[in-house]
Order: sequence, then structure tokens, then C-alpha cells
Amino acid sequence: MSGVLAWQSLSATSYAVPDLVGIPEGEARNAVSQFGWNVLIRAQRSDDVELGDVISTTPAAGMSLREGDDITLVVSEGATLALLPDVIGLSRDDAIATLQSAGLTVSESLRDDDSVPAGSVVGWIVTEQPNLVAGSQVLRGTEVAIVVSGGPVLRAVPNLIGLSEADADAQLSAVQLNSQRNDDVFSSDIPIGLIATQEPAAGAQLTRDGIVAYGLSKGPETVELPNVIGLALADAQKRLNEVGIYVGTTSGRTTSKVRTVQQEGKTLKSGDVVLKGSVVDLVFP
Repeated sequence: MSGVLAWQSLSATSYAVPDLVGIPEGEARNAVSQFGWNVLIRAQRSDDVELGDVISTTPAAGMSLREGDDITLVVSEGATLALLPDVIGLSRDDAIATLQSAGLTVSESLRDDDSVPAGSVVGWIVTEQPNLVAGSQVLRGTEVAIVVSGGPVLRAVPNLIGLSEADADAQLSAVQLNSQRNDDVFSSDIPIGLIATQEPAAGAQLTRDGIVAYGLSKGPETVELPNVIGLALADAQKRLNEVGIYVGTTSGRTTSKVRTVQQEGKTLKSGDVVLKGSVVDLVFP
């Protein structure tokens, strides 16, 4: 019996394996059906051969194969898979390079973020499969959309001039800014206890938790009227200017000595309190 089998094996017709690479599996099967071979299929991923097309054969094209022998068709099951890397925290450029080196394509968008420096990746998704996570496998060429931090959101500094300290702090807190109390200042325009100065000015842009410093009004600055009675005009004017008081009108013989000092028709005496920067009139004999 073994001799019969050996004789049948030796007498089986042989055929040259045709070139089947690059054609669909179905066409390849049809092309070899006349030779009586047993067709085996082995799936393999390929970035070069279309899904369902033949990548290679065993034996290779041109080799001789007898009827009843096996021929293996290696058929593409599509592009190779890539592992999704986690790029959160990487710089934009490093994230793109990492994804592209894994065979993935990249799209990007920008989002303001108070806690992540500008240019760092704060998130990503697979565009067509948003539920996938790092470590999942996807086809090469799959698009990954990264979200890049645009840095902290800028806040416009509100105008605090004329507000109470409590109201100013509330306005700053509403835009997530902090306050700092500076020295109080004299102001002829702002009532005592209200904000008279601020730094930076209204409209300036600050990041979250930025500091706005302000000073409260102490009201108008006052000075005591110096004694200028009996002084010549030039000397009286000099003494008044030294404390921030200015001479308005003069009456009488200005070549003589000052007899009285008046303000809005009221006679003043040495030591009276007047507003700094105010004007007094000098009366001469």
C-alpha cells in the first residue's frame, strides 16, 4: 500500500505557482482552483497592501507545486495597529511628534486654562472613537485631536475708584482677582474712606489671582496758614507757597506790608486750617 501512495505522489502533476501578490483573495482562489491545490489563508496586517489583497504566497511565485499540496495565501487584514500614547502634559510639539511617530495623524484646538501653562496639552480624543484611552490599539493613520492650553484666561481689572473697600473686594472676587491695601492718600475729589487710587488701572488685563492694589482717600489735604502779616509781597508769597498756598488777588499798596489775609471775603489768621493748594487774597494798607 505504501508503494502505491509513493507512486501516486511521484506521478502527481506539478504546476508553477502564479504571481498572486496584490490581487484580491477571491481572484487568487479562482486563479489556482484549476491546479487542485489546498488553499490555506493566513491573515496579516500591512501598511502597503489593501485590505483583502494577497501580500505573499508560500510557495512563492514561480515555484513548482503538485496537485493536492498546500498553498498558503497571506492576505492583508488592513493597516497595522498603533498604540495610543498618553500625551497629556507634553508640549504641543512633543505631543505631535509622539503621535506622528506612532503612525497617527493629528488635529489640534486651543483652550484657555488657568492651571496649565500655554502650549501644553490638556486633553485628547480619537476623533472617530472618543471613548478610547491611552494604550488602546487603533489603525495607523487614525486621527487624534489634541487640545492645547492657551494659558490662563485674562481678566479685565474693574474700575474701583470711588467704591468702598467692601464693594471693591467684591468686584475683584467676582473676576477671581485679589486685593492689596496700599497707603491711604489725600484726595480733593474722593470722599474719605472710599478708594482714591488703584494699580493697575481699570481695563488692564490680569491672570487669575492677580493683585490689584488700592489706596483709600483721607480727604483733602490741609495745611495751617503761616504768619505773613507784616511781610512784603514777595516774602509773603514765598512763605505761602512753601506750604502749598497760593496768592490770588492783592489790594492796597503792594509796596507796603501785608495787613490781612482773606479767603472768599473771610479774614484769616495765622494757624487757621485751609486746603492745600487753595488760594488766598492779600490786603495791603
